[in-house]
Amino acid sequence: MRLAITGVLFYENQHFGQTIEGPKKAVMQLWEKIQKDPRHQNVRMLDVGDIEARRFPAWSMRFFLAKEIVKKMPQLTGVLDGLPEHDDELLKLMRSANS
Repeated sequence: MRLAITGVLFYENQHFGQTIEGPKKAVMQLWEKIQKDPRHQNVRMLDVGDIEARRFPAWSMRFFLAKEIVKKMPQLTGVLDGLPEHDDELLKLMRSANS
């Protein structure tokens, strides 16, 4: 873990969702790079805050296809389609990814 960053990345229909955790300075530096990267469009931060313990301590960045998650939780069909009205559901999904 070069930057002491861990997390999880979701992909669905050309849209990505990502949970990033680590030292605040490193996370914010990475966030700035993501925002400036011309490959990324419509980048939004859904939540930021301190945590007592990492949810993904062993994953430098775990990757999930949304279809893998939807198989386990069909109620999340369509949540990862990038629409702002699904931000709350996406955030809940990302928080539960390690459960």
